Amino acid sequence: MKNVYLFEINDVIANQMKLPYSTGLIWAYCLEDKKVAENYKLDEWFYYRDDERNLDTMFEDIKDPSVVGFNCFVWNWEFNNKMAKKIKDEYPNSTIVFGGWQQPTADRSQGFFKAHPYVDILVHGEGEIAFKELLVENLNKEPDFKKIAGCSVKNKDKSTHVTSVRPRIQDLNAMPSPYLTGLFDSIAESTPYILESTIETTRGCPYQCTFCEIGTKYLQKIKWQSLEKVFKEIDWISENKVEFVYNADSNFGLFFDDHLEVT
Repeated sequence: MKNVYLFEINDVIANQMKLPYSTGLIWAYCLEDKKVAENYKLDEWFYYRDDERNLDTMFEDIKDPSVVGFNCFVWNWEFNNKMAKKIKDEYPNSTIVFGGWQQPTADRSQGFFKAHPYVDILVHGEGEIAFKELLVENLNKEPDFKKIAGCSVKNKDKSTHVTSVRPRIQDLNAMPSPYLTGLFDSIAESTPYILESTIETTRGCPYQCTFCEIGTKYLQKIKWQSLEKVFKEIDWISENKVEFVYNADSNFGLFFDDHLEVT
């Protein structure tokens, strides 16, 4: 079995810990693929830092990584870069993947790998299918990640190869939920912290505000999940006594009747 490690680092604030929703979506989808399920093990999932759980103590738990995925935002960008470099120095054959909103977009990724040589791949846009395809390709003796759409890939000379644009996920309702597949069950049972969670009833935005990372043509069409699925997630959140809920919709309230029911 090949070892996978996922990082979605958030700080523990006021004794509250955020469930790793983004990487949860990705790993839940990856596990639906037979090749991934039979050949990979999620050896450790890093999703919070506190006084005891820091970069050095996390690194001690990493052993022989095959693929390491980082969810990148402004609050964990410096941490991710330091950890990725530390992993690459110790395990040069590992594949380091960055995704999220803090990394450069595809049209701005030239020069990134020369400045960050410890990163191998940037995933642009929605990450569920792309990361699964990266894992499957990684099983080959000589993987060619340039075949994977929606990525910037490091060349041997550290220049950047940008692949084709990845199509949007058409049916969000068919994508597995980390709440409903049980991925978060053990976290909820064992954490000493108060839980925070995230729900996403829709993905995308019809507007193109220049100040907003969602304001791109790629995300202009709105995709949505059924209220039945959303309500089941809310039931899980309630049953596990989650005290704070984030809404990840770009425009919650845009679909007034449905969003009133969710509220």
